[in-house]
Amino acid sequence: MNLSVPMQAEDKKLLASLQQDFPLTEQPYKTLGEALGHCGAEVIAGLKKWRSEGVLRRIGGILNPGKLGYSTVLIAGALEPAKLETAAALLGSLPQVTHNYLREGDFNLWFTLVYRDKAELKSLLNKIRKNAKPRHLLTLPALKYYKLRAVFAWDEEPIAPRKPGPGKARLKAETTQALLKLAGGSLPLVDRPFKVWGEELGLSEPQVISGLESLLSSGKLRRFGGILRHHLAGYAHNAMLALLVKEHQADRAGNALAQRPEISHCYLRRKSPLWPYNLYAMLHAQSAGELQRTLQKAVELAQPLDYKILKTLKEYKKISWVKED
Repeated sequence: MNLSVPMQAEDKKLLASLQQDFPLTEQPYKTLGEALGHCGAEVIAGLKKWRSEGVLRRIGGILNPGKLGYSTVLIAGALEPAKLETAAALLGSLPQVTHNYLREGDFNLWFTLVYRDKAELKSLLNKIRKNAKPRHLLTLPALKYYKLRAVFAWDEEPIAPRKPGPGKARLKAETTQALLKLAGGSLPLVDRPFKVWGEELGLSEPQVISGLESLLSSGKLRRFGGILRHHLAGYAHNAMLALLVKEHQADRAGNALAQRPEISHCYLRRKSPLWPYNLYAMLHAQSAGELQRTLQKAVELAQPLDYKILKTLKEYKKISWVKED
């Protein structure tokens, strides 16, 4: 198997399955390869190549802060161009910041914070104001989620997410926490990766797999599988669409946008006096023309009173959140 960029049809099938339908089995890479007529060793060698090239960030779990006692919030900052790099360095040093992007417009720095309580959020925002000195800093908490599924399938048919097993393992709290920490990292690219994790935790392979199934069933893990650097995997054109819709039409618009495969995230958020938009969608495309067409289609579906297109200019930070304790 020769994984490459641009990707061949076989590569796309593997990556679609890796993201959407990762098998929680003793030999997951063998299981993935069987569907394409390859052995597990070939899949592992290909994925190692992709990881070294930066296309594959990792294989692991996406933790759900809300199910673990934390909250998240989107922050929009308006900064002078000369202050952007200093601000980005500050945000990059904060473990509570998971995503940070430079986007078009007056509000040009967009980042996500994960926090324990209002006191921690206030402290973080004060630190950012003091050191980054933004002209404005907007707090835009989510009111409703319509879609949160950052997977990329190219022209492949979407795969229904694999339903986790019942997860019969009953793990101690400290063991569950240790498993969550491992899940927030990268699954080893070896024949029996869950055995490696089990040896580290003092668990058997079935216990590790069952523990992960329990975390998925409970919602503490949103999903488990491959996480890509989409701009290196063919999706180099990205934009956030901020829309103003009437409150009573938000569900209709949000649900319509959530059905679009090119949209990975869609939220209803609290408005600000300086920023009246309340519905947000993140769009990804393989070309500038495709992005323009998908943006136009999204606007037609949502029928907003007003909207802003904020194209992504630079990714400063994108990490998966890991619970600290």
